[in-house]
Amino acid sequence: NTKSQDLDSVNSFSHIVKWERGPKGVIRVYSRKGDIWGLYRNWEPGQRIQGDDMGSLVYDMVAIITEYDEHIGVFVKPLVKVEG
Repeated sequence: NTKSQDLDSVNSFSHIVKWERGPKGVIRVYSRKGDIWGLYRNWEPGQRIQGDDMGSLVYDMVAIITEYDEHIGVFVKPLVKVEG
């Protein structure tokens, strides 16, 4: 189930990402095997949260364990905190 989201900001990522230019100037961003991403819980495409509201978002850190596939997306593995 592939989902997409339109962004009008260039600083939406905290690291260099793999991307390609699609039709009509669309930029497609793909996670890569070995990347670490934060996945927001209860996030809805098109939802806009800015400024102080960003601190209220809850997210899970995951490791991308497969390369992106157009038909199935990617598989991820959750990262958990350990004492130390």
